[in-house]
Amino acid sequence: MKRNNLFSNKKEHESAKKHVSGSAKYTDDILEPNNLIHGAIGYSTIAKGKIKKIDLSKVVNSKGVIKVITFRDIPGVNDVGPVFKGDPIFTENNIEYYGQPIFAVAATTCELARKAVKKAQIKYIQKKPILDIKEAIKKKSFVLHPVKISKGNAINEIKKSKYTLQGELYSGGQDHFYLEGQVSLTIPQEDNNFLVYASTQHPSETQQIIAKAINQKFNSIKVKVRRIGGGFGGKETQSFIFSVISTLLSKYTNKPVKLRIDRDDDMIITGKRHDFYYKYQVGFTKTGNINGLKIILASRCGFSPDLSGAINDRAIFHIDNAYYIPSIDLISYRCKTNTVSNTAFRGFGGPQGMFCIENILENISEYLNIDASIIRKNNFYQKNKKNITHYGMKIEDNVIHDIFNTLIKKSNYQKRKKEIFNFNNKNKILKKGISITPVKFGISFTTTHLNQGGSLVHIYTDGSVHLNHGGIEMGQGLMTKISQIAANEFGISLDDIKITSTHTEKVPNTSASAASASTDLNGAAVLNAIDKIKKNLANHITRKFKYKGK
Repeated sequence: MKRNNLFSNKKEHESAKKHVSGSAKYTDDILEPNNLIHGAIGYSTIAKGKIKKIDLSKVVNSKGVIKVITFRDIPGVNDVGPVFKGDPIFTENNIEYYGQPIFAVAATTCELARKAVKKAQIKYIQKKPILDIKEAIKKKSFVLHPVKISKGNAINEIKKSKYTLQGELYSGGQDHFYLEGQVSLTIPQEDNNFLVYASTQHPSETQQIIAKAINQKFNSIKVKVRRIGGGFGGKETQSFIFSVISTLLSKYTNKPVKLRIDRDDDMIITGKRHDFYYKYQVGFTKTGNINGLKIILASRCGFSPDLSGAINDRAIFHIDNAYYIPSIDLISYRCKTNTVSNTAFRGFGGPQGMFCIENILENISEYLNIDASIIRKNNFYQKNKKNITHYGMKIEDNVIHDIFNTLIKKSNYQKRKKEIFNFNNKNKILKKGISITPVKFGISFTTTHLNQGGSLVHIYTDGSVHLNHGGIEMGQGLMTKISQIAANEFGISLDDIKITSTHTEKVPNTSASAASASTDLNGAAVLNAIDKIKKNLANHITRKFKYKGK
């Protein structure tokens, strides 16, 4: 086939017209079955303690209520933890954070379901919660064991250094605030199977966790996702509980169930970006070159591990950013607190690591009264022995110096800095600032077996192509990019390609759409599938027409 140039085959976003016209269908826009009922979640109103007494009789008798379920109604595993256990669907007795689900309701309307859960009468025995990172460290309250990394002898290097600094830093948390909130629609099928429409970044694990909860085989659950209205990591694992609850309610009522979470409840029940506390000692030279760094990285993980292990690991991997640290003594605390379990968020720990080292370099710059851009440049990785990271990786493609020098010139950094300095001298209240800062970010999953993709490609007899893969469209244009890859490889127009909803029935056992790698992984899977098709076509043509080539 003749291959077109990819960029001559450009087109608007594959759903652009649907987006601007309001006809793009998200989970809550799917045509509702006539007998649809609605779910709502009742959750704890204290941060730590035990349930002394619970009376749900007023909930059961509330107008429109069809079913009320608790932990006793879970036939399988009462846990949605993605890697480690510890995330119960409904708590049995212990309360670990404000907003912990205790029960769920199915009613004839969403409004009636939400009104019903408020009628629960629950008495608690309250205990003092751990809310602060420092308190968690003091009480040795951790969701996972601390991790230590050492390179060289940081303590000695700091002592020998002419200049030293020490300090503490904090980086705050952040809510994902995706435009489309958490929502799931479960429709019962034949043979006790279930079709689940979910706003999730991870359909395959949604399928698996639902199956484990209702004690059925994975193949009895089908999860389908056409698009989600933003995720940013907040729907990588935290969406599971909503799909499980909607499916449990559907199983017990034999009716379709929609669980659409109110925005306030969404923000209460789901985790955020990990906030971090840092404590450091650094020794450095008169030119600002770091000799040794002793540092504590401590994050507030919440009540359970969730993805905190990998997130804190990535913070460790990014504490150097683009800088060579000859000696480092690092300890990473994964703190357990009585707050909602924090989770994946864009950058996945990387920004928290880079935030710390950049602040340290700024403090060195201020202490020595040397421009921060010079301090940064002095500490960059080199192309000699100073190119080994603190975790033992050799930096092969080191282009930071060329990029940095080019950007300083192109951005007129020095001129603009002088202008800002003069402006600040003349203005007592309004101030300006400027900085030039590198960012290192390692894409893909640190759990390496997750770096895989799958696809399904059909060619029909009229020449049109059907395309499916394991990635999730969440506003990043994934479906458009994958379509362009396929069109370019086939040498056909984008108009001849139909890309359809991500579906566990079509492409199974997929990784989450995360780690900035969804186009790379799924695009490569599509290329692999098309390559096989083209080889099969070439073999057929050779046999059919006895073509021997040149």
